Amino acid sequence: MFKRIRSKIGLKLMTIFSLALVLSVVLLVYGGKWLTTELENFYASENETLIKNQAYIFLSRLTQEKAMGYEAVFQKVAASSALVAKQAGFFLDHFDLYGKKHLNPSEKLVVYPPNGIFSNDSFGVTMVMYWGGAAISPEIKEELNALSHTDPLLMEVQKSHPECAASYIVTESGIRRYFPNTHAVTRLPTSEEYDMRHAGFYSIVKPENNPARKTVWTNVYRDDARHGLTITASTPVYGEMGQYLGAAGVDMTLEYILDDILGNRRLNLPLPKGWRRDLTDNLFSFIIDHTGRIIAFPSEYLKIFGLEMDMDKLVNAGVVLEYRLSDSSDAEVKKIGENILRRDFQNARFLSDGHPYMIFSHPMPSTGWHLGVVAPESVILTSLEGTL
Repeated sequence: MFKRIRSKIGLKLMTIFSLALVLSVVLLVYGGKWLTTELENFYASENETLIKNQAYIFLSRLTQEKAMGYEAVFQKVAASSALVAKQAGFFLDHFDLYGKKHLNPSEKLVVYPPNGIFSNDSFGVTMVMYWGGAAISPEIKEELNALSHTDPLLMEVQKSHPECAASYIVTESGIRRYFPNTHAVTRLPTSEEYDMRHAGFYSIVKPENNPARKTVWTNVYRDDARHGLTITASTPVYGEMGQYLGAAGVDMTLEYILDDILGNRRLNLPLPKGWRRDLTDNLFSFIIDHTGRIIAFPSEYLKIFGLEMDMDKLVNAGVVLEYRLSDSSDAEVKKIGENILRRDFQNARFLSDGHPYMIFSHPMPSTGWHLGVVAPESVILTSLEGTL
């Protein structure tokens, strides 16, 4: 009897022990899998954050490199403008020597009756005009002769910079020497109606407006010589005694930049190992000036920035000079636009129709412009799938 009871108790204990053991194994296996899953999720999350940050750093550097690429072009053009101004000042300072003989003796200026402006013919290498008086005095003749010696440099500047449309000199006495020769005299009104000494490129470098005597960039304008949207690097011309003699200008068309921003949106740049080309294939760029006015922006993306396109104000596809980021209906975009203008660089995230976008910007000091690069956040994550 006693043995039977003891046997039953032993059996129950063994059963309980076995169940406990099985349960422990089940819990251990489940707990191990749960822990493994949690660790994998944690690792993936941390890795995704790390890779995402690396992508942001890459895009920031990409934006900086593109901005500095444009900046290098601006600096080269500005240096050429300064060189033309320096040479013009030298020849005008020594017109007693260089004014005795013209570099091109066959050049002759005759008055164009409809506007009273003196001009050479359309076969000359450079275009020359004089509107400072009713006749060409001996002093003006010497000044014209002296300035003719700048022709080789004017030609070299325009030819060495494919993005430049023209290089020229305008003097206080009313002389304009311009390469290439567009024979613009036939399209100009009288000097009473339009005097080039009142033009923007000339006014901004006059002593009262530019006491530092630096090269200054104009705002964007539509060039009357049919070069399209243009910006000018203008430098004052001074004599050895400090007298203001005029201005030298180099016109740079925006075609080079606009083609890059609007026509060639794919950025075929080397990517870190494992990153998919989607990242650069889906980026787009834009440029704003120092006031926030849009210089270039792909028109199909305006809606993302909360900008309603008015076709009457659109200069051409993607060039929207009548818009600013402050015109956006999106408060986030307005704030980002303000921050871009206030800071040397800006990385920001914003939502458009519930979709997140990242924007990266960097300034171009010469002009005060800012380059922006925009990427959908979903594309950033998708392009990094191979690294996670």
